Amino acid sequence: MGSFKRRTKVDTSIPSCSLADMAFLLLIFFMVTTAFKTEEGLKIVLPQAEMTKKIQKKQDIQHVWVNRAGAISVNDLPVSPYQMAQILNKRLQTTPAMVVGLRADSNAPYNVVNEILENCRIAGAYRVQFATQKRKQ
Repeated sequence: MGSFKRRTKVDTSIPSCSLADMAFLLLIFFMVTTAFKTEEGLKIVLPQAEMTKKIQKKQDIQHVWVNRAGAISVNDLPVSPYQMAQILNKRLQTTPAMVVGLRADSNAPYNVVNEILENCRIAGAYRVQFATQKRKQ
């Protein structure tokens, strides 16, 4: 009979060749599952309209929010009408095709909406879109 050598040596090293692959997969997992905060604006109830039209490029829209108390918000920051005009003017320098998306509550004070429109004109933002909800029939 032949003699067999018994091997009892156990490999105690941790395999690290796939460690980079696991880190890369974890990175992809977290990138895919992370929810990014979008612009929330103010709590408003939009007026209703018969027809609505969407703008093709979302990056060309600068949203301006007005709630029923008359508070104005741009980029999730409360602003005055004058500050809003400055923000719009700076944005027009980089995006000449910008459209102001005015999202005013249906019960917002009309004098505040009028002041916003006047400051849009002063800033040179002549393209204004009023956001509405499609009327349910």
